Amino acid sequence: MGIFDRESDVIVNGAPGGTRIMGHTDVPDNGGYLAQLHAGERITPARDLTVKLNVDVSDALTGLKALRREADAAVRSLNSVNEAKRERTLSDYTTRELTDELARRTGVREIVIPPHKVVGITLADGTDRSIAGPARILINVD
Repeated sequence: MGIFDRESDVIVNGAPGGTRIMGHTDVPDNGGYLAQLHAGERITPARDLTVKLNVDVSDALTGLKALRREADAAVRSLNSVNEAKRERTLSDYTTRELTDELARRTGVREIVIPPHKVVGITLADGTDRSIAGPARILINVD
């Protein structure tokens, strides 16, 4: 058995269709695969090859969509757990929540001005101000 490098080097002995292997060749640009040649065979260089492939991937897509929904649900759950664990800062509270908390404390007095009522107050610097309700005035006496 000999080694052939080019198509022109192939020598075939015997009748066409015979099974005697005459040699092998390295086909150019084929990734190093060897082609075994039998009597009556020739090497034909590869030309452009077009392949049309129809594949049904609907089951795979359905599975991926279900996986995506489960992953999104897991992310939402983790976000809610992280939010619940996070300590709130003062800026996380509304003004009403802060005012309600201060009004409940000892050392703080609250004056409530009802709607459509106007009251006058004199500030420490001697200036007079009028305040129309509804309003809540908190006085910290601590």
